[in-house]
Amino acid sequence: AAPSSDTGAVASALAKAEQSKVRQEDADWDKSNHEKWAEAARQEGRGLSDLRAKEELQAEALSIQDPRRYFDAAGGEGVVSDGQPSTSSTGGGSMAEMLAGVSAAVLPCPALKPALASRVLTEISLRVQAAVAESEDGFMMGDPKEVLLPALQAELRKQAQMVNELLRHFWALFPISTPARAAKLERLKTSLSKQYDHLQAMQEAAHGSDRIYISQVLRPCVQALDAAFTKYDTEQSLRAAKRQKLSPSYTAVTAAG
Repeated sequence: AAPSSDTGAVASALAKAEQSKVRQEDADWDKSNHEKWAEAARQEGRGLSDLRAKEELQAEALSIQDPRRYFDAAGGEGVVSDGQPSTSSTGGGSMAEMLAGVSAAVLPCPALKPALASRVLTEISLRVQAAVAESEDGFMMGDPKEVLLPALQAELRKQAQMVNELLRHFWALFPISTPARAAKLERLKTSLSKQYDHLQAMQEAAHGSDRIYISQVLRPCVQALDAAFTKYDTEQSLRAAKRQKLSPSYTAVTAAG
């Protein structure tokens, strides 16, 4: 047919075609959803007992010669009244047989890699042997280097170096002959006290044999700190006595006596 020159007729035809397409899509959508709703209703109907036909139960004849044997077997105790094992099948025996037949070496996904388990077991064995050695006298200490983990040994070494550096500056101040040295002594005393508390916390945080070996490693540091604190207390006592002798009241009392 020849193309129409009437613009209005063309627009009307296009509008009708679009409306027809929309109606067809709506019809397809309604049909699809109707099928989905029908299937959902069927699924729901299967779950309702009153909408299902009653099933005929298959009955078997029950012959109980000894009621005690029946109830013992039903209770899952596995024994009968006369103390003999029950021959009823409860599933326990078959499960044990199945587990006994499983080889861990051929499992497709073992719980732990055998090589890793072997390394861990070897490391634990070496640590236990080095940590505790039984002798006639009782507990015998081993070498801390063979017991403590490398990371822990590095931390202990770091703390010992810090203590050594602080003590080096501490002892270099004596004799305390100037106010500047006295002020520096107070600052070092505070730092040494904090370091002492940190070492004590490390020992208390450890458990088992590690705590014993940490105490053994830190014992020289703790003893050196105790000696420094004793020296500090002695110095403070001497300075207090010296100030008392130089005070005017002390001089007046001495002159009067």
